[in-house]
Amino acid sequence: MATDNFTDTNGTLLNTHDSLWDTASGGDVDNGEINNNDLQPAGDWTVCAAFYNNSQPADQESELGFKATTAFRFNRYAGVRKSSTNQGYEIFFSEGSGGNYTTLLMRKDGSWFATLASSGSWAYNIVHVAKIKVYGTSTTSIEGWVDGTQIGSTQTDATSPITTGNPGLRIEGDGTREHTVTYWTDNITAGGGAKFPTPHLWWSEA
Repeated sequence: MATDNFTDTNGTLLNTHDSLWDTASGGDVDNGEINNNDLQPAGDWTVCAAFYNNSQPADQESELGFKATTAFRFNRYAGVRKSSTNQGYEIFFSEGSGGNYTTLLMRKDGSWFATLASSGSWAYNIVHVAKIKVYGTSTTSIEGWVDGTQIGSTQTDATSPITTGNPGLRIEGDGTREHTVTYWTDNITAGGGAKFPTPHLWWSEA
């Protein structure tokens, strides 16, 4: 099982923090840095794209804690089957209204793949847990989850599906570094279950 609570000295770059984090297509692993035991973009306009470079099965999960923010911060992605040449499958919030994220999208190698929700109500000022699951190869199935609930229907990809790669993440600065995540896990354990995140990760700091 791989889990990262991003506990380290402020300013530590992601690959220095853990050398198993490697650069994924679409960004650079060291465009992410530790800040107050969270992971944030290392610059206001940088893209951290990374996969965890250990032995992984084809069926994967990637789970991220999205930190509470003071405004809409969309550029946080949980991803699976990511590699140095492919961005993999990812889910992310993309629109918001009235203090809530409303739209959850899924993309494939950086391009839109599915809209999982368009009228959600996930408040930006509390912590959320985003998770993506992928299974199968010749026909690949992908699920998006938020706060323990599957959102939308299971998506299938039988046209040139992505079949290799590792779970990981992507965060982007868009003039601010507030696109912050509190932990990441692949949810793999010896018994097949998921690790419950460290308790402090669930509290809102807003």
